[in-house]
Amino acid sequence: MVTGVPDGLTARVPVPSDLDDVFELLAAQQQDLHDDVDITRPDLEAEWSRPSFDLATDAVLVADDTGPVGFVEVFGTVISGGVHPRAQHRGVGGWLLDWGIRHLREGGASTVGVSAPDLDDGLQSLLQARGFTRDYESWFFWQALGPGSDAPDAPPLRDVRIPDGLRVRNPDLSTDGRALYDVIETAFSEWPGRDPSTFEDWCAFNLEHDELEPATSWLVLDEDGTAIAAALSPTDRGWGWLSELAVRADRRGQGLGSLLLQQCLHSYRDLGLHTGGLATDSRTGARALYERNGFVVQRSFTRWTLPLS
Repeated sequence: MVTGVPDGLTARVPVPSDLDDVFELLAAQQQDLHDDVDITRPDLEAEWSRPSFDLATDAVLVADDTGPVGFVEVFGTVISGGVHPRAQHRGVGGWLLDWGIRHLREGGASTVGVSAPDLDDGLQSLLQARGFTRDYESWFFWQALGPGSDAPDAPPLRDVRIPDGLRVRNPDLSTDGRALYDVIETAFSEWPGRDPSTFEDWCAFNLEHDELEPATSWLVLDEDGTAIAAALSPTDRGWGWLSELAVRADRRGQGLGSLLLQQCLHSYRDLGLHTGGLATDSRTGARALYERNGFVVQRSFTRWTLPLS
């Protein structure tokens, strides 16, 4: 049992069997804030399955007499979690945030980051009160691909022209994992302040994600068969979600990002999906690419950071 929680609440170490309760808690918070839910159960399951994440030491679950009302986890230098709407204004969010900061400080971290929805005034006030400052912006984008979508209509999909000498194919998840990781992780490691990911953690969160769809994921190979660009797309709720898109540094500026993006959108439509979505942030410089391809901002977030040393 964890001590020091606000009156009427208890806190304890979560266990794997709490996954459904935590998912419902986080989904309820998103529904209350955005009138929509984007997290899925497999998302949370993939997070908890990363080898370097220890549920017993890196997370806390808060409950009242009705059940779980708050959850926080720490991975790398990032704190994430949520508070159920029925437990708002009871000090849960502040207690969870302080637990995460203390956990990172005790682990020797030099900084801590929290991504806050721009609609969440309460969380932003907490972060400011703890001395956090704004670091960078991030966005969820979406576009409609067919009937049944709530997203704005997008321009017609363009034909995909594959440059001479290159080959585009769906990845074989049993053999292409290292090539996918090398392209994506190398590209993403260029972002300032990003926590690196091990191959094992990356595979657990991406390739072993229950909703990853090989038919909507793509690998670009050069003349020698070397991977130079890649895209991964889970699918759920009628959505195709572009979770990862990267082009090797020396092959940028050749239209491969747009090629992969259009390839994904065509494959979403081929599967009968009605909406395409993705996330990016201001460190990548990719917002203009997505807007040129018909995506519009659905939600916006701010990453807040706090130095710990």
